[in-house]
Amino acid sequence: MIPAPLQENPDRANETPPSVSELLNRLIASLREELQQYGELLALLDRQQDLAAVPPADELHQSLAAIQSQAAAIENARASRDRCHGAVATALKQSSAVPFGVLIPLLPADYQPLVEALVLENNQLLLRIQQRAHQNHVRMSRSAALMQQFASALPTLREADTALIRRPASALPFPSPVTSPFEVVG
Repeated sequence: MIPAPLQENPDRANETPPSVSELLNRLIASLREELQQYGELLALLDRQQDLAAVPPADELHQSLAAIQSQAAAIENARASRDRCHGAVATALKQSSAVPFGVLIPLLPADYQPLVEALVLENNQLLLRIQQRAHQNHVRMSRSAALMQQFASALPTLREADTALIRRPASALPFPSPVTSPFEVVG
């Protein structure tokens, strides 16, 4: 679940701002949520890779829709993490855009290993997702190119051939196919 974003609320003007500890807990929760969303996307990409090998068309299309939906969930998780990151940075008197590499050493010592591990794991998982997405794209592009090559190699119908297609079955020089089992018994 994405942690509640830190919002400006005029009704809360008299409330005390959250402590750095509270802000860090929100940041950690948002990093965990982002990690979970990346894991789910990687699982979907793995499934898509399996489907790309022998693609049942319906399942492949369903996997694409699921991947797009998961990408939207990741965008939400990243936006929440960015808000939490900015709030922690601001609480530590830093720019809200300060990178984690600069921010982590400024955190209380007991939070540094966890935040660093989550950021590292998110980054590693994102890299794996990018690699898998590229592999899947290459495989599907290769399949599409082979299909295009096959379709292009098919002979085209000449005008005389299309005239045969449009003739009624009774006018064909060969017997029409059997349309009823009773015709055979006769």
